Amino acid sequence: MIPNAAWPNASNISMRIAQICATVLLLFCALQCNAQETAIVDLKGLKKAAPGDLPENKRIMLDGSTPVFDENGKKLSPAEMMKIIQGGKIKVDPYINEKKEIKAYVIRPMTDEEKSHTKAKPNPGSSSLVGTRVSAFSVLDSLIDLEGHRITLDRYKGKIVVINFWFVECEPCVEEMPGLNKLVETFRGKNVAFLAFTWNDPEALKAFLAKHPFGYTIVPNSQIVLDGFGISRFPTHMIIGADSKIDYLASGLDSESTVPKLQSEIERLLTPTR
Repeated sequence: MIPNAAWPNASNISMRIAQICATVLLLFCALQCNAQETAIVDLKGLKKAAPGDLPENKRIMLDGSTPVFDENGKKLSPAEMMKIIQGGKIKVDPYINEKKEIKAYVIRPMTDEEKSHTKAKPNPGSSSLVGTRVSAFSVLDSLIDLEGHRITLDRYKGKIVVINFWFVECEPCVEEMPGLNKLVETFRGKNVAFLAFTWNDPEALKAFLAKHPFGYTIVPNSQIVLDGFGISRFPTHMIIGADSKIDYLASGLDSESTVPKLQSEIERLLTPTR
């Protein structure tokens, strides 16, 4: 017969369980602290880019090559980043080192002042571009749209071409898409073509478009076109008349007037002149 002292009593078992739980909790806390410390280290020595620190046409590259953090300093996975971007009304702040090289991005909610700055306004230099014949359009012959069709000058000769310059991570660009899709439907079958130029690659675009349909003909990897037109603000809208001259150019988002202005300009260009 086994003595009673050889059997563990309920008190000892409870104490052992409590010790195990405490150890697990300590390990969990250590891992969490280590993760937070890693995020802090990644941002340590960097500062938020101030006006003038970066070229005006320097573009944001949320392609995984540069770490991205939320406003609390947590390093974001690609899935977490896209979820925040799709939530809308966000601002991406570049963080730079002493050499003014971008080493990280921080995504945060827009301030009220920043939201007001997304209102549509004339693009810098638009007064000198409107009315001029398009020369940068010659680069189209080297581009292929998202469906695999080559973009050629002959394809759009004599058409009114409505252009949207945008990118996946641009929240105002995404916000205006439903209105732009309605614009495409309004002029379907008319002598109007809709093109959307972006530097994003096909893989990123297809993943994005699965959740955000966009009726424009989308041209990926088209930084050469943005550079040709000197586009540095997003979204930017351009309308080129059938005479290949720039008729309209504006940047920013105004949910109440962007689409009506575009529609009015297209209708005017479609109306035969006497």
